[in-house]
Amino acid sequence: MRRLLQFIQSHIRYKIIMPFLALTIFVMLAGAAIVLFLVAANAQDVLTNQLANNARIVSAALVEREQNHVNFLRQAAFAGGSVEAGTPSVADSLSGGNTDVVSRTLKVFYLSGISNPTLDFDRLIAFDKNGQSLLDWQRIKDDPREEPYRNGTTDLTPIRDVKRIVSNTLVDGADKFSGLIQFGNDPQPHFYTVVPVKKNATVVGGLMVAIKIDRLLLSLQRNTQVPITTVYNLQGEAIGTTFVPRADLPSLNMRPEVVQELLSNNAQSVINAENSPLVPKYALSNIQQRDYEVAYSPLYIQNKLAGYFSVGLPTDFQVNSVRINRTAITLIALALALGSIVLGYVIARSITRPLSALVHTAEAVTSGDLEQRTEIRSGDEVGRLAQAFNQMTEHLLRLYRTSRELGTAIEVQQVLDVTQRTVDAFVPGTEVLALLDDRGIWGYRLRSDPAPEVVGLQNLRVAPGDPLIRSLGQNQLPQVLD
Repeated sequence: MRRLLQFIQSHIRYKIIMPFLALTIFVMLAGAAIVLFLVAANAQDVLTNQLANNARIVSAALVEREQNHVNFLRQAAFAGGSVEAGTPSVADSLSGGNTDVVSRTLKVFYLSGISNPTLDFDRLIAFDKNGQSLLDWQRIKDDPREEPYRNGTTDLTPIRDVKRIVSNTLVDGADKFSGLIQFGNDPQPHFYTVVPVKKNATVVGGLMVAIKIDRLLLSLQRNTQVPITTVYNLQGEAIGTTFVPRADLPSLNMRPEVVQELLSNNAQSVINAENSPLVPKYALSNIQQRDYEVAYSPLYIQNKLAGYFSVGLPTDFQVNSVRINRTAITLIALALALGSIVLGYVIARSITRPLSALVHTAEAVTSGDLEQRTEIRSGDEVGRLAQAFNQMTEHLLRLYRTSRELGTAIEVQQVLDVTQRTVDAFVPGTEVLALLDDRGIWGYRLRSDPAPEVVGLQNLRVAPGDPLIRSLGQNQLPQVLD
């Protein structure tokens, strides 16, 4: 590790690229993490919103089914007699109490009801003003042409809503009721609707239709496309579902804490409460080795808590969505990281390559190769540095040559000639001459080819007491004279 650090620190390119790459990778990783978090949160929001929407759809479908039952029963209750069929009105048949007449009168309604997918009930019951059943037909097959099973006379007064019908009791101004019921000869609960039948404003009996929970849920599933819908009793025990056989219903039972939270009014009803916001309780469930997210809500019928219901969606698509996005984001991050590495390397090379060439030239000059020059030609700082370095090396070479030539020069004139060439390279037009003492007489010495302006100084002699001589002797420093 130490060698690696030393290697990195010994090259400027790595000093440039490593912080850049570290920052780039950190930013990309942070960005990828944030994007993945947002994708996961968005997938969860989509799942939650879809669950809430499915719950509203199921709620609306249940309300619509209840209203369809009410409309059907009201149509039957107010139906008049048929001369062609030789049957009286429904009210007259119930008030007469003749089961055969009631059967012939209601047969057409039974056939039309079980053939109608918006009704599709399993049981049609007609009872008199005393709550005794006059007709109790039970569907035994899905084929509407099959004759129903005819149950015997039953006392229906133990059913609270039947008792209200025969006693003409209104609840919140309504005389039509719905709820869940479990008939003695059928272990599966039914969703029922019951209405009174009146003759001259007097209750003469009532009509009831009931549909099995499983059939109702399957019908809702076909119409709403909700994957799982389950109904529970007040204890949170599953009594019907669209997903598992009835034998496996206990595996769908609600957890006690979910029931308690719903009872504590932390969730709103989704039936007969269209103006209330849906705030279901969400929970994860494992159903047949598959994870689902389930939304639980109270089941209110006639403004009374009748149980609970739930809708569920598999979390597979959420996990798959996150996995797909994670893979895509990871690949994009890797591609960007690789691109950043390549780009950083190219940028570092573009900076360090001329510096490396400059270092190579400097090392060559240091080793004595004064002829070495750098070939950098750019307009930036590095290019200007290379140009200045070349000029400095050129001046150094000339000075070196001058020094070498001076070292071998014997005659003053040769020295002046060499010096003239060197100085002229730096400051063109400059003339070099010497003022020498020749046995007490000072005189000027010129180079071999002096400029015409200074030729007159060649034979000029200067006395030792001349102010120029005294000034030069006293200061012993270079002076500029006019």
